[in-house]
This record gives sequence, structure tokens and C-alpha cells, in this order.
Amino acid sequence: MGAEILYVDREPFGHEVLVALPDGAVIDLDLGRDGTWLEATASDGSTFARAVLDGLLPAAVLQNPAFDRLNRVTKVERYPWGFEVYGFDASGFEMELEFTPDGERR
Repeated sequence: MGAEILYVDREPFGHEVLVALPDGAVIDLDLGRDGTWLEATASDGSTFARAVLDGLLPAAVLQNPAFDRLNRVTKVERYPWGFEVYGFDASGFEMELEFTPDGERR
């Protein structure tokens, strides 16, 4: 069974979509007018599985050693200059990391 769309809120400048993944995780996606994702948030305090991150972020970002400091990722935002990734390290410290599309820290 694949992902299931739970909710769609159509707005003039984009859409908000709630998606249930096969593993039970729920993702809140904010889409631009053209359908490009701008923000992805793991709902209900959950975190993204690695397979989801593989679909959201370029391999260069995932391979940056700084990314490995994130033990749990809760939110990813996409900008023209790159990505902001939010989450927690292994000790529970909240982190926000910025990356360019080619994986460099910003």
C-alpha cells in the first residue's frame, strides 16, 4: 500500500497537503503554486524516516558530515538558496542546519 492523502487545503498561493505514509508517519507538506514542495514537517512530534529524507534532500546534503549530527529530523524547508533542516542531535539538543543544494553548509 502506498501513501494516502488525508487532507488538502487549496490556497491562492499554494496548497497544504497532509499525507500518511505506509509506515504510519504523517507528513504535512506545503506546496507552491506550481506544486513544488516548500516545506515538509513530520506531524505529531514524529521524525522523518531515512527513505523520506532521501526523497526530499539531494544526496550531497545527506552526505555532508554535519548532517550526521542530526539524530532525528522533524522539518525541512526548501529555498532558492538551498535547505534548512530542523531536528535534534543524539542528546536531544534542538538543531537547525542550512545547506546549499550542492551540500555545503551555509
